[in-house]
Amino acid sequence: MEAIELKTMGSKDILGAKTVTLEIGTLYSVMGSATSRTVKDGQNGVQITLKGRFRATRSSDGQVFESGTCYLPGFPAEMVVNALDCRADKSKAVDFAFEISKVEAEKAILGFEYGLEIIIKPVIEIDPLKALELKLREQALSKKEKNGKDKKA
Repeated sequence: MEAIELKTMGSKDILGAKTVTLEIGTLYSVMGSATSRTVKDGQNGVQITLKGRFRATRSSDGQVFESGTCYLPGFPAEMVVNALDCRADKSKAVDFAFEISKVEAEKAILGFEYGLEIIIKPVIEIDPLKALELKLREQALSKKEKNGKDKKA
């Protein structure tokens, strides 16, 4: 199957349908090499735009998509942004690969949440002090997510 080149690539572009209408399970895998990012306030909160080279594969039919711009759901996007921000050498790209799924969540407004499996963690060689800052950010995000899940249970 030949890859479809997209101007921008996010969940809606890859899935071709609203997530709420899809079955529980793996939605798509995405991998890429991010070289830069922008963060701005959007209609649905903070919008993170990654630039670089990206490829996604829709799980339902194996269709492949490629783009120079990628939008990821919350936590995976934050992981890539943290790695980009802490690079000692700004010319180096940040590589990553994730599997995004739809998981049941009774207390979620729509009855589901996005799940994440990290295939390749977005880590690069970074300045030692920036590495400590990154670890602190990741710990804070992990605590935030854990506390959110504890409250839902």
